[in-house]
Amino acid sequence: MAELLSALLPALLKKASESLSTEFSFIGGIEHRRSELCTLLLAVNQVIYDAEEQASKKPAVKSWITKLKLAACDADDALDELHYEALRCEALRRGHKINSAVRAFFSSHYNPLLFKYRIGKRLQQIVEQINELVLQMNRFGFLNCPMPVDERMQTYSYVDEQEVIGREKERGQIVHMLLSARSDELLILPIVGIGGLGKTTLAQLVFNDVKVKAHFQKHMWVCVSENFNVPVIVKGIIDTAIGNDCGLKSDNLELLQQRLREVLSQKRYLLVLDDVWNEDEQKWEALRTLLCSCRMGSAVVVTTRNSNVASVMGTVPPLALEQLSQEDSWTLFCERAFRTGVAKSCEFVEIGTKIVQKCSGVPLAINSMGGLLSRKHNVRDWLAILQNNTWEENNILTVLSLSYKHLPSFMKQCFAFCAVFPKDYEIDKDDLIHLWISNGFIPSKETSDIEETGNKVFLELLWRSFFQNAKQTRSRKEEYIYGYKDVTTCKIHDLMHDLAVSISGDECYTLQNLVEINKMPKNVHHLVFPHPHKIGFVMQRCPIIRSLFSLCKNHMNSMKDVRFMVSPCRVLGLHICDNERFSVEPAYMKHLRYLDLSYSDIKTLPEAVSALYNLQILMLNRCRGLTHLPDGMKFMISLRHVYLDGCSSLQRMPPGLGQLSSLRTLTMYMVGNESDRRLQELKDLELGGKLQLHNLLKMNICNYAVLKKCWMLLGLPTD
Repeated sequence: MAELLSALLPALLKKASESLSTEFSFIGGIEHRRSELCTLLLAVNQVIYDAEEQASKKPAVKSWITKLKLAACDADDALDELHYEALRCEALRRGHKINSAVRAFFSSHYNPLLFKYRIGKRLQQIVEQINELVLQMNRFGFLNCPMPVDERMQTYSYVDEQEVIGREKERGQIVHMLLSARSDELLILPIVGIGGLGKTTLAQLVFNDVKVKAHFQKHMWVCVSENFNVPVIVKGIIDTAIGNDCGLKSDNLELLQQRLREVLSQKRYLLVLDDVWNEDEQKWEALRTLLCSCRMGSAVVVTTRNSNVASVMGTVPPLALEQLSQEDSWTLFCERAFRTGVAKSCEFVEIGTKIVQKCSGVPLAINSMGGLLSRKHNVRDWLAILQNNTWEENNILTVLSLSYKHLPSFMKQCFAFCAVFPKDYEIDKDDLIHLWISNGFIPSKETSDIEETGNKVFLELLWRSFFQNAKQTRSRKEEYIYGYKDVTTCKIHDLMHDLAVSISGDECYTLQNLVEINKMPKNVHHLVFPHPHKIGFVMQRCPIIRSLFSLCKNHMNSMKDVRFMVSPCRVLGLHICDNERFSVEPAYMKHLRYLDLSYSDIKTLPEAVSALYNLQILMLNRCRGLTHLPDGMKFMISLRHVYLDGCSSLQRMPPGLGQLSSLRTLTMYMVGNESDRRLQELKDLELGGKLQLHNLLKMNICNYAVLKKCWMLLGLPTD
């Protein structure tokens, strides 16, 4: 967790260094406190890298950093409140009329003079707290030393993971075994090896081999991970065999096994069970019995780190994957390190050879080091990495941490945030970038959209092997009213996930079982939480929470209502069933940047939502009963993305959406008769992605020329 303070400080410094609007400048000493805060943060920022280096060895320094991190988050929230108040005042000047109920609610929280007094007092307390911590900092005697980062993000074409080096022999062996399997038995071949050796990559090579594709009639891939749940695995096998969700629940094994037999009947199949940890013979026997009921000549490939798993599951001796040879290791390293302009001179080759030797033939470590060094064009930088004492620990995780330490500060936050996802979870790239932006991890630049910067961050982390298994999938046509939608996804290698967890500490947490709710760390910042009816309890227990969302968007428990409390939450993802209304308290949600209510049963979005002036991303996909959006949406000036896929009951659009100058995504638009609901309303917006237009025939519209500024649109499907 200590490392994340250096990632937070630059963004906080940028906020603190910006002068406040004149209406806040001189009341309650706000401007003076802001200036003091900026000075203190500058002093901390000069020595924070040395402090973080010492934190792992000195408990007193670690405690100091923890206190400073909490104070920095508090300062960030206070400055964000000032930003929200400025947006609110501007909206009122522009004529935003909030209904009486919301106005009454606001009055107790937003008396202007009282607000300025309170925020001034709060800033004073924060400055005093940080000043005391700076005095302690001076006694520690930290050194002023820069972080070893390379801020450049270059353009490149991503190398397909199937361009694998050094596994031709193993690939040939496995393919031969699969093609020559006896027709009277089920072949089960385990691939065993330590983390990072490339077991999954080898299995992918075999799975996609042309001869293998032709030999087997069904090809299925299931990522098992640590939870060996037989019904869940069987459902995964069925889903991959038919190419979509079979529609059966994973708690009914009888129906699942019947469907499995139907799908695999008289078929020779190949099944890959990736990342298996289960050593329980009874669980495996239950699954094996179901698999053996189908045609023989089929095969199962199992990847695992555990030789006991291999002995329990295998019908043939396991293939023990070994480290790459020195020659193959060097070839793999060169593919990364010298691909982006680093000269392959004698000095670089000499140092690089020694670094490769320290990677011990582990492809993940070699790729990580190669990606890191491809950004270093100075021999001195390569030598510093070679001489880093991290190598002395002789541990793959500590080697991978070298790559992390050399990331720019904002990328460190982006990577560490990924600890919130469970292992082996397939992450949607676009949604991940939205989550990064909403939490303030991506720096804004005047020369490009923040989403473009976020995409470059994603590609950079992919290039440096923090992410893997990047792919584009096509959603089934019936899932989208206007046809296909390309979605880029990725996964995180188990070892990289372990690294993210070790860095983030208690700041990221996944609650999968409600009975463990009281075990949640109170200082959690980002929480995956599929139980919205407990949201009030979570916000009370975790007062500094920043992200609260679910990954199970269409499998939510029914609930009567959601109760909010004052919270600094930036991200909220709730999927509400059996409830047609969603209560919004703007005063409790003024920090909110991301609101996802997809798959909910709500019929209207209350007018109070239009007072969420900081909101950037609004996701309402598959809210099939939704009929109306707030009329005041035009005052939500921060909105950048509005997703309305599958909102089939929507009757009309709010007026004046053309005033949302930052809007980049709008997936549905209902053309109306009124002047502020016509197609011309969108003419000045720079929309991208896909936009579905409704009522064109009814309005007798056949010319899209008014949308000439929307050059990033991928298509204009119509009703």
